[in-house]
Amino acid sequence: MKQIQALKQDKLKWTLASFFLFVWLVLDIGFPLHSLLLRFGVWCFILLVLGWMIFRTSQMTQLIAFSKQSRDEIKKIVWPTRQETIQTTLSVVVMVSVVSGVLWLVDTFFFWLVASLTGY
Repeated sequence: MKQIQALKQDKLKWTLASFFLFVWLVLDIGFPLHSLLLRFGVWCFILLVLGWMIFRTSQMTQLIAFSKQSRDEIKKIVWPTRQETIQTTLSVVVMVSVVSGVLWLVDTFFFWLVASLTGY
């Protein structure tokens, strides 16, 4: 029952946020001759109201909780040392060089074989 009520409240908050955004756009576009300071003040007020309403929705609280959990998980990562990184990189470079050399030899052999059979 609480979830249904929370969903209804969230829907109302998102609707009000959309309404305030629409009002801001109408006021900003429809009244360009008014004082820039007045328009800026209205813009700041509506932005604060929008932010307050959006941050009070369950989706935003879930997003904030997810972000905190992600940050905690990132803190648990054990990064390799500089020596481990260098050794792993050198291993990869050596293996890539060896495999590319073997593939080059196989390619050269097949090229020679096909050239011998076809007469090129």
